[in-house]
Amino acid sequence: MSYTARLFVSSANITLQETESGRAGLKSDLSLICSACDESTSLQTSANITKRGKSFDVNKRTVFHSLELGTGYEGLASFCGIMNKPCLSTSAYYKQVDSILGVAEDYTMEELKSAG
Repeated sequence: MSYTARLFVSSANITLQETESGRAGLKSDLSLICSACDESTSLQTSANITKRGKSFDVNKRTVFHSLELGTGYEGLASFCGIMNKPCLSTSAYYKQVDSILGVAEDYTMEELKSAG
């Protein structure tokens, strides 16, 4: 699904387009294109939070929230369907879960050590 919006400014036509190939879960790549000067600007809807690979903030936060709610992947997939948004793949979801649980375990071990 691709979205295009147009904004008319005097003699210029500004177009907002989503680049489908730039989608990663709930993160999208957008481009603003001016017809008058033929300039374009790329925008990402979420920051990459790793130095290697691609892990986007919006996806990690969404997975964390689904874990807090206790709805898991099925709840997230249902929500994305209702919102007419693409969902993370199951493998991407569980990769984020592993990352979140790893950080939670490290934090818990540090707290237990300091309490002892």
